[in-house]
Amino acid sequence: MRRARRRKAMSMTSLIDVIFLLLLFFMLSSTFSRYSEIEMTVAQGPGSTQARSDSIRLELLPDQIILQDHNVNISDLGPSIEQLQGVERLQLILTVAPDTTSQRLTDVTVILESLEGLDVMIARQT
Repeated sequence: MRRARRRKAMSMTSLIDVIFLLLLFFMLSSTFSRYSEIEMTVAQGPGSTQARSDSIRLELLPDQIILQDHNVNISDLGPSIEQLQGVERLQLILTVAPDTTSQRLTDVTVILESLEGLDVMIARQT
């Protein structure tokens, strides 16, 4: 007669510990912040969008912001543009220097997006 082997009960403690550690790792390593998007309209070709004569210029450089030939702090950009706005929609031409960071461009475009009655065109700096 053969004796029936009796299997040992498997311990679930170590499996639960591993699952808990994995859960903890993924919770701490993932980000819960929402990514925001900024809509940009790009001209299809040369001459597809024409600058108006009453448009204002905004130059974005790595270390400064120039609005109509005057240096402006990024915190004062919104109020400075609102002072230039009249009753009509205002067209703003934004030129970005090649060595400007994308974060700086994003900061400025978020400010511009929050202003009412503003048409923004992004132009390449020559």
